[in-house]
Amino acid sequence: MNKLKFHFDKIDPTRFNLRKHLLLQGEIEVDNATEADFSDDNIGVNDIALQTLEYKHLLAKLLQSHNLNFMPLTYHINDYNFAQVLTKLQQQYHDSDWLWIYKPATLNNGEGIKLFRHIDDIVQHYQTLNRLGGDFVIQQYIDNPNLLNGHKYTLRMYVVLSNYQGYKLYDQGYYNIGRQKYPGKNEIENLAAHLTRACPKF
Repeated sequence: MNKLKFHFDKIDPTRFNLRKHLLLQGEIEVDNATEADFSDDNIGVNDIALQTLEYKHLLAKLLQSHNLNFMPLTYHINDYNFAQVLTKLQQQYHDSDWLWIYKPATLNNGEGIKLFRHIDDIVQHYQTLNRLGGDFVIQQYIDNPNLLNGHKYTLRMYVVLSNYQGYKLYDQGYYNIGRQKYPGKNEIENLAAHLTRACPKF
């Protein structure tokens, strides 16, 4: 079997990890891109694709447009449409006993996330003067998650996306685990038990 020859002009965190895995697989690093089968050109992805995968409201829109219903019920809300969205939520889910999770669409690592017991609590939040502006998603919160030794966790897998080469999903990844044991839906004030971004495990 022929070995893949690769070369990167610069080494950033993404290319550092990709280089490491390619070398572990026995691929060959060469001195310049003209000798390489795989180079910086192969991992280029256009900005629209990257934003769609990075920003939560755009990802939700993409999944909904393809009728991919494995994502929890999700609404995009911002400073312009909040009255319309909240009115719809109050009309449809006022009597539900669901918890709701409220996430900044463009932030990561749990920043700005809030949990709410009722749609009316979200309406009240939007009436405060110190709330963050911008794009958010409101989702039905999964309050009966699979647990690992009593803790919530999320799985993260490595994938390389390219306009030129399609994608490669690696069988190696890691999981993030909550700092504290999950207390159930009745205790939402302690976010350390509900968020999993703080403790990565490889």
